Amino acid sequence: MLWSILLQSAVALISVDIEKVSKPLDMLLLDYKDYNEKLKSRLHHDLLTSPTSFLTNYYNTQYYGKIRIGTPSTSFKLLFDTASSWLWVPSKGCQFCHESKQFNFEASSSYFSNGTYISLDYGKSTVYGLVSTETIKIGDDTSLQATNQYFLLGIFDMDFDNLQADGILGLGFSGLSEGTSPLLQTLKQQGKIRNAKFAIYLNDDKFDEYEASPSSNMMIDGYDLEKYSIESSFTYVNLVEGDYWEVELTKVAFGKNQVSLLGTAIIATGQSFLLGPKADVTAIFRTLQSGFSCIDGFYGFLECPCHHKSLPIFPDLYFFFENHPFKVPYSSYLLHSNGTCQILIQPTNSTSWILGDVFIRNWYILFDMEKSKIGLAKAKPSSIKTASSQHYEWLLLIIIIGSIVIVSINTIGCYIYCKNKRERNAYSPVNRPIIEEEEKQI
Repeated sequence: MLWSILLQSAVALISVDIEKVSKPLDMLLLDYKDYNEKLKSRLHHDLLTSPTSFLTNYYNTQYYGKIRIGTPSTSFKLLFDTASSWLWVPSKGCQFCHESKQFNFEASSSYFSNGTYISLDYGKSTVYGLVSTETIKIGDDTSLQATNQYFLLGIFDMDFDNLQADGILGLGFSGLSEGTSPLLQTLKQQGKIRNAKFAIYLNDDKFDEYEASPSSNMMIDGYDLEKYSIESSFTYVNLVEGDYWEVELTKVAFGKNQVSLLGTAIIATGQSFLLGPKADVTAIFRTLQSGFSCIDGFYGFLECPCHHKSLPIFPDLYFFFENHPFKVPYSSYLLHSNGTCQILIQPTNSTSWILGDVFIRNWYILFDMEKSKIGLAKAKPSSIKTASSQHYEWLLLIIIIGSIVIVSINTIGCYIYCKNKRERNAYSPVNRPIIEEEEKQI
């Protein structure tokens, strides 16, 4: 059968009609070049016009964006999380929810409840609520709208006190949402997007109030390597079977030391740090403790004495996906403050690595649901506007505005002065005979 298909294809290729072309070769090359440029321009335009949700970076620990829910719609800020699939917001009147904006479902004409209550677990945090459907808009220009989208109306949540967002937007697969269609899949099913894929860029604000650029964002059904990466193409890695954005790990290395062989890693934008199997993390900690006199610190983080001159001595961390190395430089997993460095890696009981924002900030990642793969390209480094540079810009702006005001005042003052002077000169005793003579002539 296979040979038959190949033979038919070969015959089809052989029986192509040949048309005589009268254009010379140099003209054909120019036509091809022009067509190629137009095609590239069109493709680039398609990528750049993909709906984008810009994300707010909260001290490098949480990235949240805006969505709108209901009819009329209400705006909410949600944590964008690739390791879950439910969208949830707290309900109006919820007395046991974290401090946030709440959704008034009674004011929406498109709200519907199916009467089912479920709870969602996020490690140590939990939300309990009512399964419902609503009209959901996503994208900063709210150009994408899904109708009858499943979401959870939260009536109780626990241990979300540090969550800066109102709720969570899950970007995972339907297996994590009890078989209901997550937002991205609904948009594809309803014909609002061509492909169920999205690209994420997370910038680095150095765990401070600095303004970093480019802006963190999620681009839906598209990507922009030119703007968010220093590479011209992605390295693609297949997902393992399951419900997560999970890839095969062939090796983990810490500097020159091999930490482990074979395993999996989950890409999780909702996780701030790196979480790894106890054996792997213990091996990393052992290396650090032997070379840097590190101790156990607060919240389970290892703390090491460090100064700016000693930072380059720390090893880089490498994750090998299908034998492709993806680096997390020491500057990404170290939080430096007052001569001490916290190691942003923690052990868990999981057999998989959970690669959070510490990893993702180094890579521009394309998440492709339909092809069950991810693409990774080195992220463009963030540029930081320090407090002094921001103050300088404000000072410069004030000076410019002040100069414009002064020039305007001087111009108006000169106009008034000159006008009054002309009027005074016109009716002065010196000019009066000339004016009277002109009036007589008239």
